[in-house]
Amino acid sequence: IRDFEVRRSAIIEIEYTPNNKNTSHIGDVIEQISKRNKNNTIQNVLSVSNRQGFIKQSEQFENRYVASEDTSNYKIVERNDFAFNPARINVGSIARLTTFENGIVSPMYICFRTQENVAPEYIDFFFESKHFYCEIQKRLEGSVRQCLSFEGLCNIPFSLPSLEMQQRIGKRLFTLGQKIKTETDLLELLNKQKQYLLRGCVISLWRTLFVFSPFSRYGTEKNVFIYNKAQTFTSSGFAFPQKICIFAENFFKYGKDTNKI
Repeated sequence: IRDFEVRRSAIIEIEYTPNNKNTSHIGDVIEQISKRNKNNTIQNVLSVSNRQGFIKQSEQFENRYVASEDTSNYKIVERNDFAFNPARINVGSIARLTTFENGIVSPMYICFRTQENVAPEYIDFFFESKHFYCEIQKRLEGSVRQCLSFEGLCNIPFSLPSLEMQQRIGKRLFTLGQKIKTETDLLELLNKQKQYLLRGCVISLWRTLFVFSPFSRYGTEKNVFIYNKAQTFTSSGFAFPQKICIFAENFFKYGKDTNKI
C-alpha cells in the first residue's frame, strides 16, 4: 500500500509542477457556475468533506438535517462539477462530483466546472498537489477567518498539456487510487479475521484450562475451577478428558497440585 501511495504522490508532483514554457492560470480553463434550485426541485443536499469529497449532508452531520426547509437559494451541481468551501479549502475541502448525477449545496460554496478542452479528472488531481496547497496559502484573505475567493483560485499558475495527455495522466492516477483502496479494504478484512481467530483461540484456551462456575456447598456459594488434567484412553481407544474440580481458595493456594489438597 505504501509503495502505491508513494508512486501516486510522486506522479502528482512531477506532472503538476508548473512548466514555465506552458504555464497559464486555472482561471483560463474553468468557469464559475451559480445555478439556483428554484422551486426546490432537487432535494439531494450535499456537503464537501476534505476526506470523502461530496457526501450527503446528513452523513457529514451524523443524520442531522441542517439545511433550511427552503433550498431555492442553494446552488445546483452536476456530475463532474467542482465545489469548495472558501473557509476550509486550506484543509482540502474541495471536490469533484462523481458519486451523484446532481445535487445542491449551500450558497456559501463556490462552484465551477472545466471548459471543453480540459479533462475534469486532470484538474481534480491537481488539487492534491503540494504546488496547489502552497499557492492557496498565498491567496487566503481575511483577518479572523481566512478564505479563498474564486478570483484567488483563478490566479493560481497551472500547466496544461494536451487533452490526450490529461486523460492519460488522470487514468493512471485513478488506477493507482483504486489499487490503494482495494489493498486497504483487503488489509482491513484480514485484520478483522485475525482478531476473530485470536479471540477464538483465547476462548478455547480459557475453556480448556479454567472453566469458571458457581458451586454451592454446605449452603453457601463457592467458586470452583474446572480444568482438563489429562486424557484417559479406554481399551477401545476412545479418549475423554479427565475433569478436575478445585475450590477457588484451594486453587489459589495450591494450584493444580491436587495431592496437597
